[in-house]
Amino acid sequence: MKKLFYLLLFVSFNLFAQPDSTAVEGTTIEEYNYLTKGYKIQIESGLDMKKGYVLKNVPGYFSDKMSYTNDNLFKRESNYKLLYKEGSTKPCAILMILTVYHKSKLTGTHYFCIPTYNSNLWLNFKEDLYKVYMKNYETNTQLNRVDLFQHYINSLKMISYCLTAENIK
Repeated sequence: MKKLFYLLLFVSFNLFAQPDSTAVEGTTIEEYNYLTKGYKIQIESGLDMKKGYVLKNVPGYFSDKMSYTNDNLFKRESNYKLLYKEGSTKPCAILMILTVYHKSKLTGTHYFCIPTYNSNLWLNFKEDLYKVYMKNYETNTQLNRVDLFQHYINSLKMISYCLTAENIK
């Protein structure tokens, strides 16, 4: 009987426990769409930042710019910024600005939202990035490209975890 009492007491505490206020919410579809479509419009039109949000540079211990060149044919430069809800200490998404060059000529600038590590929008991100990645990447075999792309996605998910799981100072 005593064991049953403690079991019920334990269950009741768990039922009424408050959720962890430090848990990171996943990136919303509104935030995703803003970074993939709205940010470009904002920059090109000189509009103000989306109300309720702040865009900050990546902290100094992470590189905010990466570059990759493939046999002097293709060059990709990625720049990163963190999207915060005003008053929050944890980013709600990561903006990736991907600039692609072919034979030193600019062929396009693409805007991507890297969701928080726990977001349900990773499939959206993967599909959006896949379209650009496969179009602008040459290797000997299709399989090679798919393997490299999956490695790239896994690396970005790890970066997302590092940048969105903890408070960034």
